[in-house]
Amino acid sequence: VRAPKTTKGLLDLNGSTRVFVGMEYECFHGNRFLAAGPNKASKIHPTGHLKDSASRVLATPMPLYMGCPCRQAGKAHMAQLMRFFITTPPEGIQIALHPRIQPAPSPCPVFHAGMGPGVVLPPNSFCVLRFPYIYADDTGTILPPADHSPNVRSCHLLEGLIELRSLATDAWR
Repeated sequence: VRAPKTTKGLLDLNGSTRVFVGMEYECFHGNRFLAAGPNKASKIHPTGHLKDSASRVLATPMPLYMGCPCRQAGKAHMAQLMRFFITTPPEGIQIALHPRIQPAPSPCPVFHAGMGPGVVLPPNSFCVLRFPYIYADDTGTILPPADHSPNVRSCHLLEGLIELRSLATDAWR
């Protein structure tokens, strides 16, 4: 599935419908920021608009952990992916979410929503997908890696989060 054409944080689905998407990270100090792509925080234009495209956020695996741009006590620390924001169009396009998360290096399982067709979002709405802080499977708890551990690079939200369906053609893409 190829990512739709994007412009400054908006998906352009059919030339007239736009969808805002955002990946929010939060550090243990409570500082939050939106990501512009893997390991890159978004920049805000003085008018309050995002300056970055959403294509890097949707077309690549996003790190589950990345460096926080704030520096509490002069020390860099990690922030964790905590929320995915999306606005859905009023009509014509249906959006389903298929979150798949690898919270640790292999052989750790890939976590998903557990729903076959994905989570179908209501039209004309603002939705927030909240990710867990700690993951667990049958063998126990998978704790977040220590700041700047080599295991951080193996933890991802995998690509394929969004699936679009044209209601005119009844086809998912």
